[in-house]
Amino acid sequence: MKKIIFFFVIVLAIFGFSACKIQGEKVIDVGINKAVEVQESGTTINITDKNFQIVYARPGDILELNFVDTKNSQNQWSFRSPIQKEIVSRVKPGEILNSWKLKILKNTNFELLFSYENAIKTNTPLKTFRVEIIVDKSKNDIPDIMVNSPKSDDAVGQKFIINGYSKSNNKNIFYTITNTENKTILEGRLTVPTDSSYFEKNIDLKKGVYEKGVLKIYQVNEGDTMQYNSTTIPISFKNPQ
Repeated sequence: MKKIIFFFVIVLAIFGFSACKIQGEKVIDVGINKAVEVQESGTTINITDKNFQIVYARPGDILELNFVDTKNSQNQWSFRSPIQKEIVSRVKPGEILNSWKLKILKNTNFELLFSYENAIKTNTPLKTFRVEIIVDKSKNDIPDIMVNSPKSDDAVGQKFIINGYSKSNNKNIFYTITNTENKTILEGRLTVPTDSSYFEKNIDLKKGVYEKGVLKIYQVNEGDTMQYNSTTIPISFKNPQ
């Protein structure tokens, strides 16, 4: 009788360990939802060569991405965004480390972001892969300039980043930051690379006491000073000086 009980305890222990291991495997892809069921559309979009571009898709579409094999390197590609639930789910996770298939679950635009970095050390990514996914909209349905950061009413520090995507043929984008009295704090220009839709600018504000302000992004017609594709984003400032 004691042998039977002992055998039963061993079986339960093995089963419990296996269950814990399986449960642990389910959280490999942090931030990628696996519970929501959305029927596949039958369309697979290979975005491997779409870095820094805008891609148009629909709920149920599969986004396929194949990175260069890094199995013999300490650096790996890691999923970083979107972290919100019910936006994408990984199809057949864990099969190949650098091959990704993501099913779109929700009718919302999002930026897909991967970072190439050391898996052990926490530092600045060596490079990134980022694509703006436009879901269930055509090219004509979205603005020419889409600002991802800062968002409306974001609190920014003295140093922050302006980034987003542009589908405009004009590669020059201007920005102006004003205070509550409509006085210019900082202004400048950035250029979208020829082979890219993504833009990014590191901002370093002049020292001063600023509580709230407005970031204006716009373009200018060649040959005159008429502004177009203008968008304004209210912001506040952290730790004003």
